[in-house]
Amino acid sequence: MTLPFNVISAGKIVAAVRSDDTFSNTKIMVGGLTLNQTVELWRSLGADGTASNAEEAVTLARQWLEEQGGNDSAHA
Repeated sequence: MTLPFNVISAGKIVAAVRSDDTFSNTKIMVGGLTLNQTVELWRSLGADGTASNAEEAVTLARQWLEEQGGNDSAHA
């Protein structure tokens, strides 16, 4: 998320995903300049995590996979 005015829409999107049982096991990661500048904003949106860059996003996604017992070694 780059611009602050997108915060409300992002929160609505996260809430919509959370309200659909189809996605009950789905992790939600958010990121972008606005989130990088506001500590813990990602939590208030209801996301499971945030990353300040692509490398951090991959690291967090791999951590989530490991927690679920997944194995993404074929893509490493």
